[in-house]
Amino acid sequence: MDPNVTGTYEIWLGPNRIAVWEAGSALLALVEYLRGEGVADADIVRLGQQTVSWRGAVYRAVESVPDPVLQES
Repeated sequence: MDPNVTGTYEIWLGPNRIAVWEAGSALLALVEYLRGEGVADADIVRLGQQTVSWRGAVYRAVESVPDPVLQES
């Protein structure tokens, strides 16, 4: 497995997409995003592989699907 493989993840807070982040996993994308916002690692509660919580707010990461490229016929 290539250690340099990353994916693009959408970071969601409730019904709102708040960021798009590149990382090796959904959990890593969430943690990196929140740490980039100044949140201490100890304050981030891991709820699952795609979900974390900070101060009661639940953040989730979903792998981003690229927009389909339109083909001219």
